[in-house]
Amino acid sequence: MEDTHICIADLAKNFGCDLVNEEAISFYGVGHSWTDAAFAKSCSLESSLASGTTVLTAMIFGRSLLVANAGDSRAVLSGRGTAIEMSKDHRPCCMKERRRIESLGGFIDDGYLNGLLGVTRALGDWHLEVSSDGIWDVFTSQNAIDFTRWRLQDHNIVKLCCKEIVEEAIKRGATDNLTVVVVSFHSESPQPSVRREKYIC
Repeated sequence: MEDTHICIADLAKNFGCDLVNEEAISFYGVGHSWTDAAFAKSCSLESSLASGTTVLTAMIFGRSLLVANAGDSRAVLSGRGTAIEMSKDHRPCCMKERRRIESLGGFIDDGYLNGLLGVTRALGDWHLEVSSDGIWDVFTSQNAIDFTRWRLQDHNIVKLCCKEIVEEAIKRGATDNLTVVVVSFHSESPQPSVRREKYIC
């Protein structure tokens, strides 16, 4: 099962509606190509096809942003070069998640849910497959913002920037399926921040 993503800059226009004088509503998401309902219909607990996914969606309503996530898929906003996390990772190291898991009869062993899974929330994963090693295991949120701004300052091509983030994550040892969505709110390339003039590894 491969990662998938969706990027719809204008939902109304995409579905054939023309909302005059209304601000566009945009929708973005990353995850795998299944949902819990599709898992339940297609796979049994014993099936080798049974798996799980982390997921993140973001909707932009004018100047408002609504984010929902499960697992360790993460949304990070750049505020003049400073990383602002718009979602919270669901990982075993989070005390709130640990208490929730233990109250449900589960346990955390060596940083893994029931000794097997590196995230505490997902769609699917009934059999608790092994932990993922994704982008957020090799990039901090600030490091991702710095790298993104550095690449956009160089060429200002969002799609190429996504590819470069994935390539850099692989160089740093990420081994899982990797999907990146970059949403640029400005057509011009970002200005160098006062704090960091260039990207530093």
